Amino acid sequence: MNYIDALLMVSGKALVKGVAATVSTKGSSQKDKVKAVKKGSTSNQTSQSLEKELTDEDAYDQIDQKPQASIIKWMMDQGEIDLAVLAKFLGYKTQSLRNKFSRDSFSIDDFVITAYACDFDLVLKKKGSDASTDRLINPETYLSKDGGRTWNRISELKRKNYAEKRAEYEDLKARLAELEKEYQFETDK
Repeated sequence: MNYIDALLMVSGKALVKGVAATVSTKGSSQKDKVKAVKKGSTSNQTSQSLEKELTDEDAYDQIDQKPQASIIKWMMDQGEIDLAVLAKFLGYKTQSLRNKFSRDSFSIDDFVITAYACDFDLVLKKKGSDASTDRLINPETYLSKDGGRTWNRISELKRKNYAEKRAEYEDLKARLAELEKEYQFETDK
């Protein structure tokens, strides 16, 4: 479990897949509990009871240390995209992207591109208003300000990424057919 997983877990929000940790908190301060979750310590107390014990304010204080990087990492996790792939989408070298994470220095363009790469929609929503006033940020429109070069580059990367995943799927499908034939069993189709 990494730092952002723990922060999202203790904030009471189920934002990260597969977060499961238990920590010992007897006689511990709330900061110690966050550190224990960060380290992945285990004991009797479940993560659910820890979530109830920590307030949202405590969790948000922790997340505020690098809020941009936290959001980007969460999108990467949910979109199942790794650092090298995101670096290609953003037009950076992998080390440069790591530096941006450590400095927490992402531009709005970085957010729009990351959201697109991870299959998210970015929506602006006015507090207390209904969905009719929401504004969807269209990545094609937003990223066309440079004559469409950025949009064309990331669209091509998205197509290549999809083609690679499709080829991997077809390979696995063919391998399954081979195994069915070899071991004489049928899968549910």
